[in-house]
Amino acid sequence: MHEPFPARRREYPRWPDDQPHWPPDLEALFVSLSMSLCEDGFMQIKISGHHVSVTKAMEASIYEKLARVERHFDHINSMHVVLSLDNHHTDCTHKGQLNHKAEAIIRVPGAELFAQACADDMYVSIAMLSEKLDRQILKHKARLRQH
Repeated sequence: MHEPFPARRREYPRWPDDQPHWPPDLEALFVSLSMSLCEDGFMQIKISGHHVSVTKAMEASIYEKLARVERHFDHINSMHVVLSLDNHHTDCTHKGQLNHKAEAIIRVPGAELFAQACADDMYVSIAMLSEKLDRQILKHKARLRQH
């Protein structure tokens, strides 16, 4: 007995296996930074987005900026970075101004550090966030030395 309608396979265009989906120099930076930060297996970095999709370029920027934080203090257990697009308007903020927000929680032995930064551009807010976290890590390290 034969089937009334033969099954057909659709062929979809595919990327070649040897071609990356983003520029090779960005791929190399992303891989090298993620390997240097997580090579010992103790530190975990979780990146998520709220009302914004996190691109590979954003991830690479986060890894690049937070490498400086990890350089100052190597006992970091985990990091959680949340990127969000805030459409909430108040008297202080106007439409299109300071609506890209980056937040981070760093867990270190004996403390949990939190910082957030808002700017007109997501990459600027990531840079401001890394500066704030760097200052907090240095203060935490100084407190540990005093005791």
